[in-house]
Amino acid sequence: MEEERRSLAAERRRAPVIAQAIGAVGLTLACLAPLLLAAYVIRAVNQDGDESAALSELLVMEMTADQPLLLPISRPRVAALEHTPPSEGDETAATAASSTD
Repeated sequence: MEEERRSLAAERRRAPVIAQAIGAVGLTLACLAPLLLAAYVIRAVNQDGDESAALSELLVMEMTADQPLLLPISRPRVAALEHTPPSEGDETAATAASSTD
């Protein structure tokens, strides 16, 4: 009985230590993931790819230019609403006039 009590006490002391270690490993992995992703992206960008590098540079220059030569300027096209004043014989004008009386 005494031996069982001691083993339970030792287990209770170890459980928080293991939990803290698991939390620390998880936090470390969470902090390293963005750094590893950034390193991968930088490595992929710096690989020799003459054609893709030239194309990427051209696209970046074109997208950041004030007046792009290759890409069309994207302006939102909004259709203008046509407004025609109501005529005297229009029934909407007659309805509006009768409702104000």
